Amino acid sequence: IKKALPHRGSLIFNPLEETIVLSAKNAKHFILFFMQYEESVTIHQFFQHIDSQNSP
Repeated sequence: IKKALPHRGSLIFNPLEETIVLSAKNAKHFILFFMQYEESVTIHQFFQHIDSQNSP
């Protein structure tokens, strides 16, 4: 599975990664982000959004 994904996508499957998209916090952002931008959102935009949410 990991080999089929781009590098950023593979972070989802890394249990040591702090920025886990499957965490409750990010799942909420994920849902809200797609509800707001569902017509034009891309995976790239989503990862940029997650990065901005988790920036120091």
